[in-house]
Parts: sequence; structure tokens; C-alpha cells
Amino acid sequence: MSSILRNIISELPLDQLAYLELGVLSGHCFNNIPARKMVGVDIQPRFQDPRIWIGRTDAYFAQPPTDRFDLILIDACHEYKQTCRDLRGSNQVLQPGGLVFCHDMAPPSKNHISPNYCWDTYRAAAWCMANNISFWMTVEDFGLTVFPKETMEIIAANIDEEYTISYEDYWAQLREHPSIYLIEELKRIVTTQWQVRNPPV
Repeated sequence: MSSILRNIISELPLDQLAYLELGVLSGHCFNNIPARKMVGVDIQPRFQDPRIWIGRTDAYFAQPPTDRFDLILIDACHEYKQTCRDLRGSNQVLQPGGLVFCHDMAPPSKNHISPNYCWDTYRAAAWCMANNISFWMTVEDFGLTVFPKETMEIIAANIDEEYTISYEDYWAQLREHPSIYLIEELKRIVTTQWQVRNPPV
């Protein structure tokens, strides 16, 4: 996923942007994003870095927000209700014009919806489809979904933690969704939409 995210955001002015990563694990993604400001959150990171906040994402977002971020990657606990909370928390600290990326929303088989893999975080994308809320996604590498700030506002205010859908029904709907792209197509969309939402001063 690290190389895919780096590719998708490579045309953005990263040296001017603040980046937050929820779930840094070994740092394969975090250590390869050349953003101006970097903050990571993980309950048990496998590397040491003063930019990493050690603890649960709920605890991180419970603090009075002092930082704002242009780009946020959600890749921590993949349980659906926790994903809902991470989406709400991310919206609190997302800059106007910012983007949120969520990993693992396209588990390629039922074997991947266990807690050790993608779990049921896909239900967040399913809830968006059920409520006609737009997003952009590539299904490659377990799925990377992009939500702009205006979508995050709607999600944060309305997402239903009790929403449920079967894996089979989710994929039946996802295959017909108009906003599924190849990686290079998603890169073009992210670059264009960033420029629209963040015009040069």
C-alpha cells in the first residue's frame, strides 16, 4: 500500500502539507511520505520516531486538537465501529480542502474479513453507497478509498455504527459503483480535485 499511496499523492505539494497516519505499524508507509509535517498514531509501533503518538486513536482524538492536517491515512484497527470513530476523529483535524485515505475497504475474499486482515471496515464504504455519498476508490491492494473534506463532514455527522451488509452484497454493489478506478486514474482524480479545492493563492 505504501507505494500505491505515494504514487497517488506524488503530484501534490507534499513539502507544504501536513500528514497524519493512523496505524503506522512498521513505518513502511509513514517513512516514505515526504510531507512538511508528519504525525503518526499507533498503539504499538514497531519502530521509534518522535513524531509517533503512542496510544489508541480514540485517545489521540480525545485531546484538544492542536494540529490540522491536509492528508490523513486511516489504516489502524479495521473493525467497522472503530473505523467510524476514526472517520469522525479525522474530520475534526482535517483542513478545508483536505483528503482522507482509508485502506482495506475492498477485501478480495471472505478470508480477508477476519480481524487479522481487512476485518469489516468495508462497511463504511457500503454505508456511503447506501446513502449516495461519493468517494473514489481503487480496489487494488485491498482497496484504497479517498474522501474529500465535504464528504467527511457528511460521514462524521451521519454514519451509522450499526449498519450491516454481507460481504457478498457489498461486492455486488461495489462492482457496479461508478467511482472505482485503476491506480493511475485515481492519481489523476486526486491531483485534479486537490487543485480544485486548493487553488494557488
